[in-house]
Amino acid sequence: MSQLRTSRLLLAEIDTELESVSDAASILTKNTKGNSEDQSDVETVYSESLSSDVKKKTPSKGGSNLSFSENKKKLEEIEKIALSKYQDYKKNMKELEEQLNVMKQKVMSSKMINIADHTKKIGETVEKIKSMKDKVLSEGMTKVVEYQKRLDEALEKINVMKELEEQLNVMKQKILKYDLKSNGVKKPRFKDYVESFKRCIKGVAP
Repeated sequence: MSQLRTSRLLLAEIDTELESVSDAASILTKNTKGNSEDQSDVETVYSESLSSDVKKKTPSKGGSNLSFSENKKKLEEIEKIALSKYQDYKKNMKELEEQLNVMKQKVMSSKMINIADHTKKIGETVEKIKSMKDKVLSEGMTKVVEYQKRLDEALEKINVMKELEEQLNVMKQKILKYDLKSNGVKKPRFKDYVESFKRCIKGVAP
C-alpha cells in the first residue's frame, strides 16, 4: 500500500512538473516574440539614426538572450526531473506488479493446498466409516454366531433331558411291571399301580 501511495504521489508531481514545463514554454514563446519585436525595433532605429542613444538599446537584446538561456536550462532540468520520476514510477509499478504476481501465486498455492487437505480428510473420513461398518458387521456376525451356538447348545440340552425323561418313564414302567409281577398281580388296577409306585419310591429313596 505504501508503494502504491508513493506511485500516486510521483504521478501528481509529474503532472505538476508538466504544468511548469507548459508555463515555461509559454513564457519562452512570449520571450521569443519579444526578441523578434526588439530586433525589428533595433533595425528601425539603426536605419533612422546611428546616434549613441539608439546604440544603447542593443544591450536589451542580450538581456533577452540571457532570459531565453535560463528558461531553456530550466526546461532541461524539469525534463530531467520528470524523466527521472517517470523512471521511478515505472520501477515502482514493476515492483508492485511483481508483488501482485507473488501474492497471486501464494493464493493459488494456498487454494491447492486447501483442496488437497480437504480431499485427504474426505478420504480419511470415508475410510473410517468403512472401517466402522466392517467392524460393526464383524461384531454383529460374531454375536449372531455366538447366539446361534448357545441356542444349539440349549436345544441339545433340552433334547437330552427329553431323552432322559423318556428313558426314566420307560424304567418306571419296567419297575412297576416288575414290582406288580413280583407281588403276584397279574391284572393290575389303579390301586395296585399306586401301591407299586409307593413301594418303588421307598426302594429308591428309603
